[in-house]
Amino acid sequence: MNGVKRINIDTGTKWEPIVGYSRAVRIGAHVYVSGTTATDGEGNIIGHCNPYLQTVKAIGNIEAAALQRTGATLNDVVRT
Repeated sequence: MNGVKRINIDTGTKWEPIVGYSRAVRIGAHVYVSGTTATDGEGNIIGHCNPYLQTVKAIGNIEAAALQRTGATLNDVVRT
């Protein structure tokens, strides 16, 4: 990869090894985040029938489980 380091971010959810994905992948200065749901640490859905609460939780999950672990923040997001 031309000397560019790839870092896979796994969070230990049961689905990562089953379907073979990482929560996020950092390649150089870019971070790619997988689809993220509004679930808590036990897999319970947060904000059932409430799109606003689901969005807040999903973005919070992206920030905590993917961005912070790659050294990025929500301020670094340029595309959703």
